[in-house]
Order: sequence, then C-alpha cells, then structure tokens
Amino acid sequence: MRKTVVQKSAGWQTIPKPKGHSYLDYSRWDRVEDVSSEEEEDDDDDDDSSQPQYRFRVKTVGVRAVK
Repeated sequence: MRKTVVQKSAGWQTIPKPKGHSYLDYSRWDRVEDVSSEEEEDDDDDDDSSQPQYRFRVKTVGVRAVK
C-alpha cells in the first residue's frame, strides 16, 4: 500500500470564513451614505458617560509621600 503525503505550502493560505458568516454582495449597492448624523437609538455613542473601552493598571514606583 502506498501512502500519499500532503505537503503544506509555506505561502499564504486563505482563512476559512466563520460559521454563520453571510456573503455581502457589494455589487448590489448603488451608493454609500453617511448615516452618522441621523438620530438612532444606538448605545455605541462616544459620550463621556459611556464605559471606557480599555482598562489600564498603573503601578507607582519610587514615590514617597510628601510631609
């Protein structure tokens, strides 16, 4: 019996689409509009009241209290 060896290419390979990914047909779009000025009930606004996108931990090193 002869075994076949599958060689993997060292070049770029396509990444498979995740399950449930829908294909967008951009040829069906006749124009692109900026709808950012329209009022929508979106919670993704960049307000000061929104939660921070990133959290950082800061460590203070070599600081003494002032008397």
